[in-house]
Amino acid sequence: MARTREVSDNQILDSARALFLAHGFSASTIAIAQKAGVSEALLFKRFGSKERLFAYALGTCEPPSFLDRMGELEAIEDPKAALRALLRWVLGYFSKVMPQLVALQSRGYAYDSGLPGDSNPRDISKQLIEWIARYLEREVARGRMRSPDRWFAARIILGTISNHVFFTTTGQEGMAMEAEPFIEGFAALLWEGMAPPPLRSK
Repeated sequence: MARTREVSDNQILDSARALFLAHGFSASTIAIAQKAGVSEALLFKRFGSKERLFAYALGTCEPPSFLDRMGELEAIEDPKAALRALLRWVLGYFSKVMPQLVALQSRGYAYDSGLPGDSNPRDISKQLIEWIARYLEREVARGRMRSPDRWFAARIILGTISNHVFFTTTGQEGMAMEAEPFIEGFAALLWEGMAPPPLRSK
């Protein structure tokens, strides 16, 4: 019978992720092993090399926790307020994972290739676009929004938010903006094209 692993790969990856984010690729495998509670030899046995450990640790993103919470948005009476809530959720998620993406980019990894695992940034972005498009479609069906091209709108939302978080994370002068003014301004701009037509009086 195979021996059960006392320390899982995910536990090791969590330790590696924390140290790589704090110290970059210069984080030592000895320190990572100590943090995870394993030997350095076991670290290399499981992942093969420091480069592969780096790619797995930072190229694996937890899926957004709100993907099963669409009903909460639909329960918000004001559809514009629901749109703002959606934007906050997506912004909060990217604020969490963007440091990983920046670290990967600094090492020469592209977000859409060269990364292992099933939960890499490319796959998560695809899930988010599909989720946002489905939400917009359902809001249109309920008469709470005008009918835009939902796929195009989903890409605009995802791209704009990820760029905003990237500018904030990297501290680019003149490009960073506080989260709430950004949400309010972006929601107002989107609503210009999404607001349902006013009801005609009889």
